[in-house]
Amino acid sequence: MAKTGTNPKRLQTDMLHKGKGLRVAAVAIILFTSTFLVPIHVLAADPDIPSPFSIGNPQVFRHIFETDDFLLLFPYNITYATGQPSTLASQLFTYRLMSDDGDDTLSSAIPYPYNNSGYGQGVISIYFPEATAPTWGDAYIIRIDGNLLYWETPPSVTHTLSTPEYSTYTTAATNAVALSQWILNIAVPLEVNWGVKLYDTNGTGGLALTSTGQTYFTTVIPGLGSICPGIMSSSNSNPTFIDTAAPGTAAAEAWQNQWTGTDFQQWMTNIGSALGGLNWQSVTAGILFLVIILLAGFTQIKWGTTDPAYLAAGIILILGTFAGWIWYAIMGVILLVFLWYISHTQFWRNL
Repeated sequence: MAKTGTNPKRLQTDMLHKGKGLRVAAVAIILFTSTFLVPIHVLAADPDIPSPFSIGNPQVFRHIFETDDFLLLFPYNITYATGQPSTLASQLFTYRLMSDDGDDTLSSAIPYPYNNSGYGQGVISIYFPEATAPTWGDAYIIRIDGNLLYWETPPSVTHTLSTPEYSTYTTAATNAVALSQWILNIAVPLEVNWGVKLYDTNGTGGLALTSTGQTYFTTVIPGLGSICPGIMSSSNSNPTFIDTAAPGTAAAEAWQNQWTGTDFQQWMTNIGSALGGLNWQSVTAGILFLVIILLAGFTQIKWGTTDPAYLAAGIILILGTFAGWIWYAIMGVILLVFLWYISHTQFWRNL
């Protein structure tokens, strides 16, 4: 019986082949990873540096949305005369507020690519609630940097806040007014740069943002519409309705006067004179009541009830009032009686 076993030379050869296979696979994985995960800036040349590339005059407001909050606004200019990147400015640039020594980032923002992909002129806002607001009046550093994913050596520009750039107003109302004015002032150069109407006169001769300007600034500064409604092209409000018409008898007189000068009024006047000088409306009212009495007698004889006559009476008297045949003050009493009768015949009588 033959004895089976493992050939040591064959085992060694197999292990060598497997080791080579693993090394080849490892090299392939490394090459694949290096090809597809290499940073973008290695694969492409750096974008051109914009010119001008600058931070405009900033302004810091407080007490805007809550007491002791901190709202930083500043204009920027990242303009390309030629060679503007196809990448949005919100991907290519980062805006930061740094500590006064430049070591720490307090907050960051990106441009809103509303016009021209965010290039050219625009506005940035950085907001802190009271709980995290930086110290008021400190010399913080505003900084714009190119994104490291696109630049080997990204461009950078800075501006250090100074005391005059902090609002001197101490109440929410005065800061809101100052904020409104700052926005309208900054809309002037933006309108020229963009070639788009951003503000116009309102109904009272003041200035207000157009719908385009409102869309841009309320996106850059969330909640702006509730703080500065006076410069918005449209806003929500609760209307106040004032009834300027004083109560009077104008309607009743119009109903009555519709018969003035007609043969019908003259006939009724003649009948009233024959009956002792009654007003012609008293005659027409009497005729209507006589019709109602006759209807009541007819329905009683015909069906053994006066209910149909009473229902018809309400309609006749209301129409007679609008026709000017019954004085309008009687209509209120008629309606109350009519309502009582319907309630009585439909509900109470069957209880």
